[in-house]
Amino acid sequence: MASSFKNAHRAIEQANTDEVLYAAGNTLTAAIIHACYFANKHVTATCSVTLKIADDSNKNGVGSVADATPTTGEGNLSGAWEAGKSWTNILQTSVVDNNGTIATSSDVKFSILTDSSGLPTFTITTPGKNYGQNYVITVTDPGSTSNTATLTVLTVTGALDMTILQQVPVPPNTTLSLDKPLNLAPSDVVKVQTTHTSAEVFASVLEQS
Repeated sequence: MASSFKNAHRAIEQANTDEVLYAAGNTLTAAIIHACYFANKHVTATCSVTLKIADDSNKNGVGSVADATPTTGEGNLSGAWEAGKSWTNILQTSVVDNNGTIATSSDVKFSILTDSSGLPTFTITTPGKNYGQNYVITVTDPGSTSNTATLTVLTVTGALDMTILQQVPVPPNTTLSLDKPLNLAPSDVVKVQTTHTSAEVFASVLEQS
């Protein structure tokens, strides 16, 4: 395995906006950030820093769905769920891809409300990963019926942002350092955001290929 060191630097151009500090190439085996420094160069103002990693392994979650199940308003009562209920973090029963093949997509979760007729409404609470447009998700009533709903994926999400620092204040003319390593997989992206532009960020990266 070949290893090489690389420096990553970002002079902040726009306040309160995510900017890319470092992107791990998709041909790498791994990348390790050994240290990361946030310099507030302003002489009087405190700067708050946010650091995120876009986790490429958790991309293509469910962004939005269409409910393809016949509803009571369409004159079909046989598909009704237990009425007047609410559930949270309900997982799918199954999912098939565009070819009708059972897919490995997983972990999408829904909050579900049913009205007085047993008509369910779905809200995505966790997008999951490895879905595609027009994949069909089946969800089973957690209540007293065994009825199901079929949801068609309309849009998918990008890589999931994981927050490492959240608006950590850095006093004027001061540097904040992270002295613990951050391990990155191929195609992961490190993003930084600060509350003013008198700031610079530097990272020491070991790339392995």
